[in-house]
Amino acid sequence: MDIEVDLLNHLLPLVALALRRTGGEPPGPVAGIDHGLIAAIPVPLFVKDEAGRYVAANESFAAFLGLPRAAIIGHTAHDVSPPDLAVIYHQADLDLLAAGGAQTYEADVQSATRGRRRVVFHKAVMACTGSSRRCLVGLILDVTERHQLERERAELAREMADRERNFRTFFETLNDMVFVLSPEGAVMHANQAALHRLGHALDHLVGRRLTDLHPPAEAAEVARAIERARGGQSTHCEVPYLSAGDATIPAETRFWPGRWDGAACLFAAARDLSREAAAEHQTRVWFERLFRRNPAPMILSDVAERRLIDANDAFLETFGFDKAEVLGRRTVDLGILPDLEGHARLAERLLAEGRVSSVELPLKRRDGQRLYGLFSGEVIARPEGPVFLSLWLDTTEARQAKDALAESEERLRLALDAARDGIWDWDTLSGQVTWSPRAYTMLGFPPDAFTVDYATWADMVHPDDRAAAAAAVQEGMANGQGFAVEFRLKCHNGDWLWVLGRGRPVAWDDAGRVARAVGTHTEIEAMKRTEADLERARREAERASQAKSEFLAGMSHELRTPLNSIIGFASLLLEMGERSLSPGRGREYLRDIEGSGRHLLGLINDILDLSAIEAGKVELASETLDVAEVLDEAARLIAPRAADAGVVFEVQAPSGLPSLLADRRRVLQVLLNLLSNAVKFTPAGGRVGLTAAPEPGGGLVIGVEDSGIGMSDAGLAKALSPFEQVDNVLSRRHDGIGLGLPLTRHLMEMHGGRLELTSTPGQGTIARARFPAGRVGAGG
Repeated sequence: MDIEVDLLNHLLPLVALALRRTGGEPPGPVAGIDHGLIAAIPVPLFVKDEAGRYVAANESFAAFLGLPRAAIIGHTAHDVSPPDLAVIYHQADLDLLAAGGAQTYEADVQSATRGRRRVVFHKAVMACTGSSRRCLVGLILDVTERHQLERERAELAREMADRERNFRTFFETLNDMVFVLSPEGAVMHANQAALHRLGHALDHLVGRRLTDLHPPAEAAEVARAIERARGGQSTHCEVPYLSAGDATIPAETRFWPGRWDGAACLFAAARDLSREAAAEHQTRVWFERLFRRNPAPMILSDVAERRLIDANDAFLETFGFDKAEVLGRRTVDLGILPDLEGHARLAERLLAEGRVSSVELPLKRRDGQRLYGLFSGEVIARPEGPVFLSLWLDTTEARQAKDALAESEERLRLALDAARDGIWDWDTLSGQVTWSPRAYTMLGFPPDAFTVDYATWADMVHPDDRAAAAAAVQEGMANGQGFAVEFRLKCHNGDWLWVLGRGRPVAWDDAGRVARAVGTHTEIEAMKRTEADLERARREAERASQAKSEFLAGMSHELRTPLNSIIGFASLLLEMGERSLSPGRGREYLRDIEGSGRHLLGLINDILDLSAIEAGKVELASETLDVAEVLDEAARLIAPRAADAGVVFEVQAPSGLPSLLADRRRVLQVLLNLLSNAVKFTPAGGRVGLTAAPEPGGGLVIGVEDSGIGMSDAGLAKALSPFEQVDNVLSRRHDGIGLGLPLTRHLMEMHGGRLELTSTPGQGTIARARFPAGRVGAGG
């Protein structure tokens, strides 16, 4: 289970990274968890809170339970598991939370989608970053295919051992005396028939030359036959043997080259001519038993034409043939060889070496199904001519299980590579630290650019982070639980890179001191930038929300006040309709009603104009304007309001101003917005001035200057933002909803110009509407 534990331990840093929390974030089913990273982990994963509720789970875990994630998140094991298992899981979780640390074990479980599975459970208690609460993280690794492959391999080994024993048995049970000789003719092995007939023990024969077992007068003929066989010929000679008791045993000995235990050898098979018939019969009986009953497919084919002489039942059943269909035919004609060239090479090798063992050879069934297996064969000499004895062990299921395991391991490898962590290994006794290539390259260094020890690492940590990082490492080493700490490392180019450093001790010396620790450096620069962006976005959202609230409050005030006036004066007119009402008083009421209505219309027009401009629905109706006329018209409209407010209003414009190509109504709207603001925010006795002048670059600038209350820089920024006002809606002293200046700025930008504001609190404000040279004509 060490491989699974190692893989799961590599995945745990990814889970720890996903369990970050924003400071001050309340606990909840999904708070602070990076569900994108959780979903990217390729094995079933779940996270529970201390109450046993699932607060996170990926799709692999949901598929494992056969439930949608929505039916898991926020629920407990009692909701998603059988009652008896739920009790066991809950108690195990409580025990682990009480003890802390992690636990790993294997178990057989029933998957909702894949049936009975063998899995590795790996659970660990983790603290959620930024919170005092703890989480219980569980990873599930399906090792069913690996276990199946191990069983297949064991079965394969047993079958290969059985095959080897079958061959050995076949060799040992031959009735002929069979010798395995070295190329020089020394005895390497002899079967039981040879030992029995000659009366020698095997250790007395091994090492002796075969010629020593024959009468001296005929030893030379045996030596010549050995020499011919050594040259690659199959030969024979009829020379008697001498037993240990000097009895003569007439025999015919056949010699041929071959291989034994993977080494070149010579085979010598001596047939006792006095018992030829009985020995032949016995041999056939034994061979028939071994051949027919063997569970592995076996065939006999002649060497000359490669035609099948016999096939056992296992062969016929495996490949879908009847015996009559295969006898006398060549294997190439049966259609079971997908690789004819590879089979031909294997046959030539078998013929040359005399024996091959456990060679991978794919075959096909009669129906076309592809099978995988291991081929073994020997060349067997017979009086009628040599034959191939072939055995094929089916390993299709083992091959499929191996491929499935390889695919699973590849997926895990890709997941670990995708994490792109730098890995370190610290020998704490020597102080030497080994970094993986990624640990160097993530900092811009080539792999193995320098030797690393603890001091080197500490020097590379940012000075502001060094104390906290060192304290976390020392504490993790001391308590044996490891550490996880964020810090910055210095890059090759001098920049600083944020990393998450994690590690834990893995070995201790006899005195109980940490001898070795391993861990990772995970680049979190993007995460840090994201955190900063999120914080900025949060502040911006809060500001926008506050602006919206103030706008709605202002709108309520601005709409309710004129409406109350309209309703009040209209009611008075209705009540006094039948009584005497002086004409002056009636006109006054009507003017108030008209003024309130125009105020409402102005508010609505400002909102509609700004919305239309932002939506790109406003088009300018440009015409050639007499700037002096536009200034006079604006002055006539604003002068009564200035007089009512007790503000001195002046227009200063030189004669001969150039014409302006612009939308008359929009230019007048710009001037009235600026003048209205100036009058509104200038106390009685103050001054408001309207000016216009050509600019050196050919443009035109129209200015509005007041001696009013003025604004700070922050106030200017708010005044130019839609729906924002410098004063709080509940405490301000002036009406309006904060649309005038933003609308004016948009109108100037539509003309290709710009609005400039400068202001000093307590001294006043200067607004300049600058029109580009392309819209300014000759002087009037």
